[in-house]
Amino acid sequence: MGNACCPGESEEQKKLIADQVAQAKKHVGAQNKMEYTSSERKSILDEHEEKNEAKSKVIQEQESSLVMQKNQRDARLKKEEQERIQKEKEEQERVRLQKEREEAERIQKEKEEQERVRLQKEREEAERIQKEKEEQERIQREKEEAERIQ
Repeated sequence: MGNACCPGESEEQKKLIADQVAQAKKHVGAQNKMEYTSSERKSILDEHEEKNEAKSKVIQEQESSLVMQKNQRDARLKKEEQERIQKEKEEQERVRLQKEREEAERIQKEKEEQERVRLQKEREEAERIQKEKEEQERIQREKEEAERIQ
């Protein structure tokens, strides 16, 4: 039994290959004799069938493993995509709220400025009225003073 297996092969694969090599040597010896009996042929066919079934089983296990790995990878990628989409939505919502806040602050400042201007005009109007009143009172006093003097 030779151990000329490739690195990375499983023990089961190594055993199968070693069995095949041994079987091939046995068959070569028998072919040289050309004396296969019916039972030997049946035995050889049975061994080939068993080995083929073992190979098939190994291949199915490998395929199952690959399918499982692919499914895990697909699930991971899907999860990453969902997380990316969620982050984008959160960022859009953050930007929207920030814009709303800025707009609300701008409107509030405009209202405060309008109120300040309104109050300033009222104050100026009240001062103007007060000055007119004081001027009229002064004129009235002067008239009364002039009338008293005459």
